[in-house]
Amino acid sequence: MREIDLLPAWYVDMHRRKNQLRIQTGVAAAVVVLMVGWTVVNAQLISSSNSILEQKQIDLVASEQRVQQRTVQQQLRDQLRTQDRVESSLGLDVESSRVLDLVGRALPASASLLDMSMETREQQRPLLQQGFARGSTLAPVPDRRLQVTLKCVAPANIDVATVLENLTNSRVCEDLRLDYSKEKVVDNAVMREFQIGFQVNLNCDTATASGAGQ
Repeated sequence: MREIDLLPAWYVDMHRRKNQLRIQTGVAAAVVVLMVGWTVVNAQLISSSNSILEQKQIDLVASEQRVQQRTVQQQLRDQLRTQDRVESSLGLDVESSRVLDLVGRALPASASLLDMSMETREQQRPLLQQGFARGSTLAPVPDRRLQVTLKCVAPANIDVATVLENLTNSRVCEDLRLDYSKEKVVDNAVMREFQIGFQVNLNCDTATASGAGQ
């Protein structure tokens, strides 16, 4: 038996359109939610990436500053080494004048200088002792010392002791020693001939400190 449709055609069509509208609205809302969610996630990812990039840039700048500081420090060390080498090459004339002045002040009026000799001695020092950095192109600075020998004559042993005491108090003489002391007749007078030896440090670092202490 054929069913009789009691609902008008326009009502059925309107009901179908409402259902389609609900479905389309739901799909559109879902699309909007997905787009909003994706935008939020994408913004968080971009913010995190920017933070990481900024931190890397800060680390890079700090690393470059450290490299520049090391380069400047190394250049300063090399300049100091070069200055030490120049000063060491000029040190003999300067120290010779200082030694002559020192001897003149150390000898009492009753003593006389018969002979004086000065000899420069150089000895290589260990690299670690000099503080050289790896890759430095400068040649090692040797340990330079001025060996001084004095031959003098004085009336008595007290004069010999006075010379030794004056040289000791100068803070310039190192390894001070009395080689010998013996009688010597000078113009029918019995005198004391004696020989003294000592070293003067020609290295710029310690020589400067000794000069300041004197």
